[in-house]
Amino acid sequence: MSRYRDYGASPLAGLLVCLLALGACSGAPVSKTTIDRVRAAPSMPNAPYANIVVVGITPSRNTARELEEGLTTELRAHNVTAHSFVKQSPAKSPTPDAIDELVAKTGATGILLISGRLAGAKLEEHTVQGEDAEAEVIGGSLLNFFRYEYENVSRPTYTDITMDVVLVSDFYDVQSSKRIHTVDSATKHGTTSYEVIVAQSKQIVGRLKKDGVIR
Repeated sequence: MSRYRDYGASPLAGLLVCLLALGACSGAPVSKTTIDRVRAAPSMPNAPYANIVVVGITPSRNTARELEEGLTTELRAHNVTAHSFVKQSPAKSPTPDAIDELVAKTGATGILLISGRLAGAKLEEHTVQGEDAEAEVIGGSLLNFFRYEYENVSRPTYTDITMDVVLVSDFYDVQSSKRIHTVDSATKHGTTSYEVIVAQSKQIVGRLKKDGVIR
């Protein structure tokens, strides 16, 4: 991109698909989302921003939409007018021109670009045996009717999957076209895409509020 940060292809789409498909198992560690690093411009003369376009930068349009929905929902909870690029732009990809068109259409004064990467993953397969028993009546006499032969039944193999996800959130001032704020946030032991997106959105928007980027 010429005026906005140029992102390469991100594996986040595949990551979130894996999280969504495999889901969580009871043995998985508890997830935790934190802000790892923040960079802010020395001054933000146009802050706080009340009208923002949110753009997810991922190879998958569905993943971008999910990220944008999570962030726009959280921004609106803080009384910020927020627009999802995927939902509101006819363009198939977030080129600078397409972003500019949506900004002009919505009157947005700020742009939030989100990209992500997979920082680590752990998959464990488990087969639990002997915990369930299937009863088979021996039959014959009345006494035998109350006696059973028990056979161990194996439960299906299941997979625990936890992944560490890092998102980078760059905030741009529309008037100057300059990046004024960046947040690096991380989720450790994430187990579903919904969990990761909701937790990340709360942390990112909370930091934007704390630093005065939004009211």
